[in-house]
Amino acid sequence: MSLVAVSPLIIIALVVLPILLWRRPGRFTTADRQIILFLVVVGIAVWVAYLRSMHGLNTSNGIVPDIRYLTPFYLPAGILAILAIHKLAGDISAKTIAMYGMLSVLLTTPLLILFIMIFQPYGGAYLGYTIFFSRLTYIILGAVLVTLILQALGIVKIKWTFVTIAVLVTIPLGWQIMMLFLYSIAKFNGYELWIPLVETFYANVIGISYLS
Repeated sequence: MSLVAVSPLIIIALVVLPILLWRRPGRFTTADRQIILFLVVVGIAVWVAYLRSMHGLNTSNGIVPDIRYLTPFYLPAGILAILAIHKLAGDISAKTIAMYGMLSVLLTTPLLILFIMIFQPYGGAYLGYTIFFSRLTYIILGAVLVTLILQALGIVKIKWTFVTIAVLVTIPLGWQIMMLFLYSIAKFNGYELWIPLVETFYANVIGISYLS
């Protein structure tokens, strides 16, 4: 999974926030701008720290810095994206946005897990599941960007933008749930199902005995 596939909010931060700062500067206070500047500097610093190893980040076996070393970038980018979503909301309340998110988690996540277990996309197994979640993330991300454009043109209501964003952030969660329930037990050096409730659910409901 790439950085964007794991945290698609990065694109929201990189695309939506600059547009809002340009088109709707009045929505941002001085404190907002200071926070944005600080987070941008932190995000850039993470990348600068690994510039010398950038060429090998996607091929390293872990002995030298690999792509996982960029995970600190998720935090500033995620906060910037949340700030962008907050400023984009307009008259939509935080409670409504949270409701969209919760409904997406409760509905989309189990449907995704059931889908991969029944249909085995791209041949199933770890590689097939990861390809499925990655491509689905990019598709929904594209839908979010299209919805943003349509909203700006006055063709769709703003609530549909937040519906698509809610679905977008649920896709990586589905991948993480898949890793937890279907593959964490196969790791030879950890990632155990340490939560008794999860372990019981795994043993009695999923009960996988063989992983290819």
